[in-house]
Amino acid sequence: MNKFGWKRALKMADGVIGDGKRLRAVIEQAAMKMVAHADALKAILDDLRVIFRLVRAWLKGEYRDISKKSLVVLVGALVYFLMPFDAIPDFLPVIGLTDDITVIAMALTAAKTEVEKFREWEGK
Repeated sequence: MNKFGWKRALKMADGVIGDGKRLRAVIEQAAMKMVAHADALKAILDDLRVIFRLVRAWLKGEYRDISKKSLVVLVGALVYFLMPFDAIPDFLPVIGLTDDITVIAMALTAAKTEVEKFREWEGK
């Protein structure tokens, strides 16, 4: 994935998490894209939603029990999701979001323990 935007998405995410306004924009744009492509993303809709909730809670200062590395990976997945030209360009019918789905799944796997802690926190 590094060749096709993942490395760039991580670098952008590292800068975005330090700027609340830009981070809010990433969340909102990704949420709009998720709604627009809900049918194609149905396998990962719940996963995307948990990323949105976690990042929003972190941004508001409500939840901080996540490492910077995991936060960068999760925000990086959102940034990658927003890139129209990545490993598989999004405008290609049917397969255009396949790489986005894969990146989101990989990000959740990489931050699995911390996402599970967030879900537990959220359930309390």
